[in-house]
Amino acid sequence: MFDADKWAIFAAAVVGAAAALMGLLVVAVSARRDILASRRAAATRGAQSLLLLTIPFVAGVLVLVPDQPGRLLGVELLLAAVVFGIALVLLNRHGVSRYVGLDLSNQG
Repeated sequence: MFDADKWAIFAAAVVGAAAALMGLLVVAVSARRDILASRRAAATRGAQSLLLLTIPFVAGVLVLVPDQPGRLLGVELLLAAVVFGIALVLLNRHGVSRYVGLDLSNQG
């Protein structure tokens, strides 16, 4: 049986680390707005990076919800995984579609 209390300290550490990294990413992205404005693929990659850092943040927050049945936590984590997976696929498709028809072999 899953006992969320045993994972609370680890989940809190994951949430804190993910939040700190998301903050650093936002600062880095805002410092280079000129690149994001001129290169759509860079903006897409920035969004993917932020989304990838959001995944452990959300998972940790869900684990930290008190008095939650294990099955409900499992369903919540599964739904979060599906939503994040779909979002990542859509962002990847959007980023890749910008390169269709381009010859990228000469970039060193």
